Amino acid sequence: DMVKGKTAYDQAAFAKLAVKMEQLSKQPWQHFPAGSDKGKSEAQPAVWTKPAEFKKEIDTFEGRAAELAKAAAAAKTVADVKPAFGAAGQSCKSCHDGFKKS
Repeated sequence: DMVKGKTAYDQAAFAKLAVKMEQLSKQPWQHFPAGSDKGKSEAQPAVWTKPAEFKKEIDTFEGRAAELAKAAAAAKTVADVKPAFGAAGQSCKSCHDGFKKS
C-alpha cells in the first residue's frame, strides 16, 4: 500500500518488511528437491526438467530481495524504493510465469 500511495510512506516499517522479505526469499526452494515432482503440486514440470533455469530465477529473486532491503534501509521517500520494489515484483512474476501452474 505504501508503494501505491494508499498509505503514508514509513521508512522504518518498509525497511523492516523488506528485510523480512529478504529472509523469506531463501526459504521456498527447500520444497523442490530432485525427485519431488511426484504427486499434487502447483509447480510446473519445468522446475525439475530445467533445474538450471529454475536456479537462475531463484538467484535473481534472492538478489532482488536483497537489493530491495538495501534500498529500503537508505530510502528517504517511497520514490527511492520503487525501482527495487518493481524489480523484486517482476522477479516473482517471471518465476511464476515459467514455473508455476496457472
